[in-house]
Amino acid sequence: MAPRLGVAGWTIVLGTIGYLAVLALQGRRSFRRLRVERPARPDALVDFYRRNVTRKIGLLLPVVLLLLVVPGLRPAQLGLAWPHGPLVGERFRFFVFLAGFTLVSGLWWRRMARRGEPVPRPSRLEILVSATHAERRWAVAASISAGLCEELTFRGVLIMAGIAAGWPPIVAALASSVLFGLAHLYQGWLGIGLTAVLGLTMTYFLLPTGSLLFPIVLHILIDLRGLVIVPAVAISPAPVPPGLPAPPT
Repeated sequence: MAPRLGVAGWTIVLGTIGYLAVLALQGRRSFRRLRVERPARPDALVDFYRRNVTRKIGLLLPVVLLLLVVPGLRPAQLGLAWPHGPLVGERFRFFVFLAGFTLVSGLWWRRMARRGEPVPRPSRLEILVSATHAERRWAVAASISAGLCEELTFRGVLIMAGIAAGWPPIVAALASSVLFGLAHLYQGWLGIGLTAVLGLTMTYFLLPTGSLLFPIVLHILIDLRGLVIVPAVAISPAPVPPGLPAPPT
């Protein structure tokens, strides 16, 4: 049964969408600044991830508020439940396959990178890959916070809101996936499209099982592969984007 959000609930949902828009714009600007500053400032990536984790944790507030102010809203309606239903076994097998592929491919690409061979990763995202112990710790924290908070928001809150508005679940899933792609504005149009497809993949696990467990774990593994497992190539200074100060020398 679709929940009745009421004025308070819809205010929280709309506020969440507004916050996501702000995060998308802030993320693009922070990414542009990182490309300028990281080659000249050793702690630039740590600062980037620290801010990223703080902003992602902010996404937990709407989840808590919705559960507090919407009468009858159950955690299970946000995906906070153990996987259940007749398709759990099928989805679990596919989850194991994707999780295994993510880990094995990550280890294989790690070997390729250490041999100096190119890895299948967008060059614009190379600047995000951790290289030091401190960067790796914060990259792990960023991966976990993204996997948990983004799945709760995009696959939990937004799909629930779409269903509450009377949309069929697949339409709500498509809408949340489009927003998920746009939230990764800093990755460019290709990255937006691929991220939206990833969002649809996550809903493939959520809708039949009623659980965010598989999407959260898979999301974390994918981010860890990209940011921690596969080493970075040499980082060279990027041109200074318009409106940003040049890095200190």
